[in-house]
Amino acid sequence: MCGILCLNSKNNIDLNSFLIILHKLQHRGQYSFGYSYLNNNKLYTENIRGLIKNHNINNINIKSNLFIGHTRYITSGSKTNDVTQPVLCRMSKFGEFAFAFNGNITISTQEYDVDTLYIKDYFLKADSNKYSSFEAILIAFMEDCDRAYSMIVYHNDCIYLLRDRYGVRPLMYSVNSNNIIIGSECIELDVNDGVEKSQEAYTDVKAGEIIRIKDFKLESIYTFEGNTNIGNCLFEYIYFMNKTTTWNSINVEEVRGKYGEKLAQIENETCILNNKKDYIVVGIPKSGIPSAKSYATTLGIEYKQFITKNKNINRTFILDTEAERKKIANQKYIFYENIKNSRLIIFDDSIVRGITMETLVKSLKEFGALEVHVRIASPQIKYTCGYGIDIPTRNELLMNKYDLIENAVKYLGCDSLTFLDLDNLSSCMPKFNTMCTGCFNNDYKELEW
Repeated sequence: MCGILCLNSKNNIDLNSFLIILHKLQHRGQYSFGYSYLNNNKLYTENIRGLIKNHNINNINIKSNLFIGHTRYITSGSKTNDVTQPVLCRMSKFGEFAFAFNGNITISTQEYDVDTLYIKDYFLKADSNKYSSFEAILIAFMEDCDRAYSMIVYHNDCIYLLRDRYGVRPLMYSVNSNNIIIGSECIELDVNDGVEKSQEAYTDVKAGEIIRIKDFKLESIYTFEGNTNIGNCLFEYIYFMNKTTTWNSINVEEVRGKYGEKLAQIENETCILNNKKDYIVVGIPKSGIPSAKSYATTLGIEYKQFITKNKNINRTFILDTEAERKKIANQKYIFYENIKNSRLIIFDDSIVRGITMETLVKSLKEFGALEVHVRIASPQIKYTCGYGIDIPTRNELLMNKYDLIENAVKYLGCDSLTFLDLDNLSSCMPKFNTMCTGCFNNDYKELEW
């Protein structure tokens, strides 16, 4: 999972303003970031290891009317190869181009261990008399490579937007009088961004579509025609996306609230329901909060934000190794004194490996909590993902190792554990039949993973 962003402006934008906007996609990738920009009709690219906020670029005097950005999250199969994006290439026939993509391309050949290199070489090897134009190469790529990617490409005064035929990963754009902004998610601009705030809604690039942008004019130049099951990633709505994003006409915060409401409706812990005044609901920042508040409201249980996120700690799920996750998990949250002698219902969006949750429950009880009940606003994750989420093996998944809830409860050290099962989630999820649910039930919408 990565974040990709493009800003095309009628005015020159400084690099610092662009990186402030790119930082709004940092939650999608923390390993590295990069940017490409246009200067005197020539492309330049910089790639930097680490987080945007840790690098002072205020003294770099770069301005351009075109920036492409990327925040990298290392997916399965690429942990040993330090490949950063955007990627800048120069072809012998069609000249230079740059691209940034989000997803994970399943590569049949052993020649590549990183899909970024596969994409790069595909374009370079296609630079021959076989194709009459660069656009013909893009179309050939779309037809040959069926999943799973969203991509921004710049070539010869044109920006191209590509999204695979299954629509696994999001890609959307917004246009106003002076700017076109393209990204993995809806970007909310404000006065501090240094760019005119856009009031326009975002439009999704269609699955299997290529859009060309030139001179601020958008044109769909290709749409895949064939029998394909749409497979929007359900886990995007549960975990990855910012709550303010609307994808496929579904608002993330709104649907997360529905998850909490549904889980409240099926709550069967008698000790909680019969003694509501003794319990406090606490959302785990940040993606667990909308569900937690809705759950508390539905059941009439008090909600308190007794846990806050340490601003210096980022997402642990997307760290490289288990050792890193365990180390950072102990520093991730800050607790309020009110936790002592309280009976807590803590709410999170999902459990993948269980490292952070086990550490959190232990810390809460050491801090003085009398009871800790865990509620999860998603189904049990039991299967791998080959389309951009770092779940390469089943044996690392908590609910694959502990198939019985009581065994997972014992491992986590909590007093009870409840998940929102897939059937109940589907009842509150619009367009559920277009979702890929493979990591929950091994049904990959015939994406053949």
